[in-house]
Amino acid sequence: MSSPLTEIRIFIASPSDMTPERDRLIKIIHDFNQPQRIISQLGLRVQPLDWRQHVVPEMSLPEEVLLKQLPADTWNIFVGQMWQRFGTDTRRLKPDSTA
Repeated sequence: MSSPLTEIRIFIASPSDMTPERDRLIKIIHDFNQPQRIISQLGLRVQPLDWRQHVVPEMSLPEEVLLKQLPADTWNIFVGQMWQRFGTDTRRLKPDSTA
């Protein structure tokens, strides 16, 4: 009988110009989880969390929806991928134009 695996949850966030790289990282993580890999021999399992698959659309600001459904205390590692885009304007912080 095998012992239970310790799960490591990795939240991956990136703008749309990084979709191929995000998909590749998720594939690599799934490859790490194969039974013959060292990670399973160490008693670990890595779960990638991707908002495209783990978040259901709701009416609210995107970051509020995401953090409501995938709170930061439910994942162990955050991987932020950036290249040319920084994502969508959050509409939260606006400089005071009267100052």
